[in-house]
Amino acid sequence: MKYNEVQIEAVIKMMRDKHVSGDVESHEIAVALTAAVTAGRLSAYEMKYVLCSVFYNNVAGVIHALKRAGQIIDGQMIANIINEVESARP
Repeated sequence: MKYNEVQIEAVIKMMRDKHVSGDVESHEIAVALTAAVTAGRLSAYEMKYVLCSVFYNNVAGVIHALKRAGQIIDGQMIANIINEVESARP
């Protein structure tokens, strides 16, 4: 079952708060969101939205988190998300 908009916004707030407070590292957020994509809870587009929101639209930060996560999980999935994020650059 996919997350609805309210749930996605709650995930953003929780992950942003935990990251800002230092409770989680950026790659841990990317790994958790990748698991949500794999489980069918989020689409890759929604994952991009969450990551960009958590990292205040810092594309370099998003890509850094994804690359670090890629050392832990399936690199092809991360590569696809990185391409999606990079294609959205102004």
